[in-house]
Amino acid sequence: MTTTDEIENQLLSPHFRLAEFLHSDVAEKHGIVLEAKPYQICNMRQLCRKVLEPLRNAEMHPVTIASGLRNVELNRLIGGAQLSQHLKGEAADIAFREQETAHRYFRFIRDHCDFDQLLLEWKQGSIICLHVSCKLNTKFNRHQAREYYAR
Repeated sequence: MTTTDEIENQLLSPHFRLAEFLHSDVAEKHGIVLEAKPYQICNMRQLCRKVLEPLRNAEMHPVTIASGLRNVELNRLIGGAQLSQHLKGEAADIAFREQETAHRYFRFIRDHCDFDQLLLEWKQGSIICLHVSCKLNTKFNRHQAREYYAR
């Protein structure tokens, strides 16, 4: 029998664990338990292989996921898009400490990775989010990269 700890500590790639995609401060605050389905785990592995591992290897230090997998309830609380790729395990929001880091991550992913969407979200003059997604079938990746100004 597999324990919750074994599932959450499952490696998706050499530097990323499933637990990183399942952690959410908003989910904890509202008592929401996130569980990944097998197809979502496959999608998260692809995102790690195609985007997060190359970024981590280029940066030579940990890359932190601020928001990974979401269920419908959590996505609604966060104000995510109704058809958010976070629901499928295809997307992650990457944390950063400095705006220059977010710009560097954005440029690296845009120029070196196979991705579907890459959004650098601004609000009130500050970057608040770097969102990246990747589809399992990469021939459908759109390579949409843009800065987005939230209201």
